[in-house]
Amino acid sequence: MQYGESPWMHPARPSASGRKPPFKYSEVLTATDPFLPFVTSPNLALNHDYRSDSDSDKAQTFLSWLESETADALRSDYGNVEAVKSSVFLYVNRAYEAGLPDGLVGQISGRCVAKAGYTEKEQDSVFDLLESFAATAKAVHSAG
Repeated sequence: MQYGESPWMHPARPSASGRKPPFKYSEVLTATDPFLPFVTSPNLALNHDYRSDSDSDKAQTFLSWLESETADALRSDYGNVEAVKSSVFLYVNRAYEAGLPDGLVGQISGRCVAKAGYTEKEQDSVFDLLESFAATAKAVHSAG
């Protein structure tokens, strides 16, 4: 590799030497890539406002995506306390940013934790994290 080349460079752009990286962009993005939903559906996660649209197919798609994404993250983070904290924070932030009501936030999180296979004691710990992050997320996202 020469100076100025990066193994992470997009294949459509040649490197400084004119050579392409030894992988295809589609090989880098996998179903487990945390950014895949943003690549395939850029408006799905970030721009949904549940307060103004709670009954459409887009709302249901968003809720399904949020639940699936969170359950998968909790499952893969099992045993790693810091990673679980990050996943719970991300879920809570996404939920309140979208304007989900408290009851729905609780229902979805309960299903996610159950799908991830946590024991009852572990579920209690996750719900404690949820409550502590929820207060901050609600304050941040209701101020705007």
